[in-house]
Amino acid sequence: MGCVMQQAKRLTEQAIKRLVSDASYEQKDKSLKDGGCQHLYIRARASGTAQFFVSRKIDGRKINCFFGKHPEFSIAKSRELTPVISRLIGEGFSNAAINKAIHPEINSTELETSIIGSSHLKHQPKILTLSEAIEVWHHNNYTLSDKSSRTKPMPPLQRYIVPALGQRPLDKITRQEIREVLTPMWSRDGQRGGNKPAGYETAKKLRNYLGSIFDFFIDEEKIDRNPVPAMKSFPKRQPKVTHHKELDWREAPAFYKWLQENNRISLEVKTGIMMCLLMGVRSKEVMFLKWEYIDFDKGMFNAPAKALFPNGRYENYTKTGVPHDQMLSRQMIELLHNVKTITGDKEYALNLKGKPMSDGAMRQNTKKYQPQPFVPHGLRATITNYLTNEDCPKTISDHILSHTPKTVDAPYYREGLKQSQKWLQRWADYVTGEVT
Repeated sequence: MGCVMQQAKRLTEQAIKRLVSDASYEQKDKSLKDGGCQHLYIRARASGTAQFFVSRKIDGRKINCFFGKHPEFSIAKSRELTPVISRLIGEGFSNAAINKAIHPEINSTELETSIIGSSHLKHQPKILTLSEAIEVWHHNNYTLSDKSSRTKPMPPLQRYIVPALGQRPLDKITRQEIREVLTPMWSRDGQRGGNKPAGYETAKKLRNYLGSIFDFFIDEEKIDRNPVPAMKSFPKRQPKVTHHKELDWREAPAFYKWLQENNRISLEVKTGIMMCLLMGVRSKEVMFLKWEYIDFDKGMFNAPAKALFPNGRYENYTKTGVPHDQMLSRQMIELLHNVKTITGDKEYALNLKGKPMSDGAMRQNTKKYQPQPFVPHGLRATITNYLTNEDCPKTISDHILSHTPKTVDAPYYREGLKQSQKWLQRWADYVTGEVT
């Protein structure tokens, strides 16, 4: 078994001595790759010792197997054993199983025979099937007192795993077999239950359950390897595109009337929803709005790039991480004046029970609207569609929705404010019924 040459320099006794000296002097561990053998490294400890190890990346997961101290293990001996150790790691054998068989006098053939042979004998005469192993694992890890958790792993395992692999001996199951069962689910959005095909979320849970089962029996010294593939080894899943439910712009006046007449919704929540509707701002900007961001004299909303949030951290206030100024319509100024009589002494303008208003407080009301339930963020699409229908220039629409470039010159900025005020006022008049 030959070793593959790498670009790194071949390890020498002199190089190892220098590495140990450096680690001891700097009081930190240091590692060095052997250019003479693929996957072979040596790590020098701050204590003055050094140990060889094999490092491999299996299914996106890095595995280090330390196996021999220097100089008890020579460089030549380590190079001889490395290809076998590397292959055993790839086959899923645990570091403990490998290390149990290794000693300075063993050769590569003896090492492989010893590990595979002991693994086989360990399970004689009774070899657990995966189905049996699932039952044992479940019994040992889910108590009767925890009924909600107790039932969770079993149905999906029994439904999808047991029919395919249940009768296979636990120590004979391969990575490829598990992949073949889970891969068809991996790119689907279906959920378990009913007649819907199992999808990504189910596949991910099944993979995690199987990983726990094999780890359990490794700890019990029943098997030596975990064949469950890493998450990264499955096909890349296309992200699911989520379209926020929006309100048709032609329905906006009816929604405004419904909102104003609904006495069960607080003024704070109504104002937050109206900010989304009349200004097209994002929910985060509404929830964490502070009075200092509203300039009543200029009739302007000054959104900062970053702000101090209740969690004690400075984070982006705007999505783009740049400041954004927006002129307010007459209707919006009036609404903000009204709510200030209630929360003017609070840090956050739309304050509910001493805390910033949540997106859920707005969402639970917009979802109640009939005939067209929607979410607050969807109102950005509502105002966009109105502006497009009215032939508003895209540069102005982008300014209103905070899609402007990170840097703009002063004339562009002033013109954007002027034009956005005109269009926002036109939109507010339409929504509130002040013009037809």
